[in-house]
Amino acid sequence: MGFVPLMWALWGAAFFFMTAVSLYSSRLARNEEDQIFLSDSSSQAK
Repeated sequence: MGFVPLMWALWGAAFFFMTAVSLYSSRLARNEEDQIFLSDSSSQAK
């Protein structure tokens, strides 16, 4: 296997991995809340 096809394969694998991580991260961020709601019983945490 030559150098150029090997480099294309490595770049393709890196691109696929980074795309998968980005999609996973955006899916996790969709479910996060921007605020924390504390009950009255946790006044020490405030």
